[in-house]
Amino acid sequence: MLRQLSDLPCLPRSSSIIVAALAQCTRLLSTTTSSSSSSSSSSPGLFGIKRLQSPGDFPRWAEDAKSRCGELVGQVLAAPPDASVVRLVDDISDEMCQVYDSAECCRNVHAEPAWQKAASQACQLLGDFLAEINHHRGLYDKLKQAQAAHSASAAAAASSNPADAQLSIGAQLLSRAQLAKFCPETLVVASKYCQDFEKYGIHLTSSSQRAEVARLLALNQHYPARFNAALADHRQLGSTAVPGRLLPAEWRRAAGATGRVSVPLDGGSVHHVLVHAEDEAARKQVYLAGAAAPAANLALLDDMLACRHQLAQLLGYPSYAAFKAADSTLAGTPEAAGSFLEDLAGGCRLQAQQELAALSRLKQQHTGAAGAVLQPWDQDFYTRQLALSLPQHADAAAAAAPYLVLGSVLGGLSELLQRLMGLQLKRRQLGPGEGWGAGLLKYEVVCSRLGLLGTLYLDLVARPGKVPSSGMLYPVKCGRELPGGGYQQPVLCLVGNLASSNSSSSSDLSGLPLSWREFKTLLHEMGHATHSMVSRTKYQHVWGTRCSQDIVEVPSHLWEHFATDSRSLALLARHADTRQPLPPQLARQLAGLSSATPALELQQQALLSLVDLVYHGPQLPSEAGGTSSVWSSLASKQGSFLPPPGTCPQARFSHLTIYGASYYSYLYARCLSEALWETHLAADPLDATAGHNIRQLLLEPGGALEPLDLLTAALGGLACREHVLHQRHKGWCPNPQSLLRSVEKGLVVQS
Repeated sequence: MLRQLSDLPCLPRSSSIIVAALAQCTRLLSTTTSSSSSSSSSSPGLFGIKRLQSPGDFPRWAEDAKSRCGELVGQVLAAPPDASVVRLVDDISDEMCQVYDSAECCRNVHAEPAWQKAASQACQLLGDFLAEINHHRGLYDKLKQAQAAHSASAAAAASSNPADAQLSIGAQLLSRAQLAKFCPETLVVASKYCQDFEKYGIHLTSSSQRAEVARLLALNQHYPARFNAALADHRQLGSTAVPGRLLPAEWRRAAGATGRVSVPLDGGSVHHVLVHAEDEAARKQVYLAGAAAPAANLALLDDMLACRHQLAQLLGYPSYAAFKAADSTLAGTPEAAGSFLEDLAGGCRLQAQQELAALSRLKQQHTGAAGAVLQPWDQDFYTRQLALSLPQHADAAAAAAPYLVLGSVLGGLSELLQRLMGLQLKRRQLGPGEGWGAGLLKYEVVCSRLGLLGTLYLDLVARPGKVPSSGMLYPVKCGRELPGGGYQQPVLCLVGNLASSNSSSSSDLSGLPLSWREFKTLLHEMGHATHSMVSRTKYQHVWGTRCSQDIVEVPSHLWEHFATDSRSLALLARHADTRQPLPPQLARQLAGLSSATPALELQQQALLSLVDLVYHGPQLPSEAGGTSSVWSSLASKQGSFLPPPGTCPQARFSHLTIYGASYYSYLYARCLSEALWETHLAADPLDATAGHNIRQLLLEPGGALEPLDLLTAALGGLACREHVLHQRHKGWCPNPQSLLRSVEKGLVVQS
């Protein structure tokens, strides 16, 4: 999952990919870093950045970047209104991104508090400076002048005598040489930079309106931070005392003298009880208590939605959903996305009802009560029971363990990438001071045609002070064409908590087994990493995953399909000792164990996406009975359960803060990846021609092409596009039929 950390035009699309579980290759280095050791002059520096030898280098680098950007601003203002303006603004963006992105990664992963503190200081220093850049009218005006000069000059050139060496209708017209430097990507990037400035209200004529936009933008960062902090605050989440005899065995040991266990209401604990507790009373108690907390988030949600609504209207949009959709998305309008979600929910309704009936029968058999009714707190428990009841599924995980070990999977992934795209993952040793904790790996991504593409670090060991998320992909350095020639090689850091620091003491996790879900997640995240590594853009602003929100997840979902074909699985999942491929029958069992009710899961995701759109629509929920009333109304039409009285699932829906009117993008990506798989890889998932087309048409352009143009090319042209994309409500949405067919048959491994 990809989260945008958009703060400014100069740092507009710095992104972190949120994952569930990650993987790495063969040997794990046990590398601990200290300030004293990293000060060696022979050290390559943290993340391979030579100037990061000690913690104090981060704030010094931030100050240097501010000074350099000040010089670049002066160059922009003095430049003629031509393509050099776009390049200079991108230079500012890259200068700031290199410091900010590496500092953001460091403060979340470094084992030493001194480094974390220094990186946080650098982020703060840049944040204050970037607020000035965001509202720099001179930069915005110069970009608009460059756009106007290009438009006028292009029109004049079309009607002028081609023999003329110089166009001469007004002072702002460009020479033919200047005009030629406006390539299509330059025009796209100029437009995107202007749009980013306008998100901060720089185009508004009233100073009071601009000040109000600035205030609302600050609040729009404040509310999500508080909302998500509450989800990690045990004091706000609370706990509920459950009789120990009703809980799974692993909980009973915590029973006190009263025989009751205090179950914390964090997401992990609640989920564990709902999945594993045999007793319905225990599940019900924990579900109801968890779904009513944290209560403080209800007011925060109302405030956040009101803030976003007011911001959108100040910027000239009827709703925050319309504001987000206008940001170069495929959907184009929230109505197009909403229409797609309704079609998808309707298309899976019958199968969802059938799956719900199967769960109801299981409950009746389990309880011995013919009239037992399935309740919301029953779904997770009986979904697991359904999966375990399928033939031989109970032993599938154990049988698959030798085939899904870390080293073997990553070795197979490297071979897959080499066959498809001529890429290799080459293991390299970390130098002194280059790492930030124990158990790190460094890979160079090498192309048979272009040579070294970039560097990928893997940090999969949980340790104190490390970001508690299950995983993220940090862009430490973005790719782009260098002004003096050559290409800036990207640096990525793939961070997860696959292993604990205790289990990594041997410094070799190559034999660590992955679950099927972790295996698929690895493929998903390597789709993101590959997208970034092979992207070849002129400007870093549109490099790799810095593209439309409803496009960015397409490559990662496409990569998951390699787990559905026996030909690609023969490379990816091989027995650690015999090297035999994972038997397709076993893969089918694992897939069923992972998702026994695919239609119910799809229905729930469609419902959550609709909630997200409606909450951010033209009518505030507070004007329509409240967020709980809106949720219940949508669930009655598109879901399988109504929220029980007293519960508020919206208080735990953190994607409202991260995505804000764009959660639908995951379902867009699932549909589009199905179509791309059928177009290019279904016939042969190892075909080099197909791999070349995916690389050239889908991955290399990054965000340099508008979403519709990118997909038209990737799908094989207009005729093919018509079968995949529909135009509705002045926007575009995918045909859901391919995804619905996939859900209908389940995740079947094709032999």
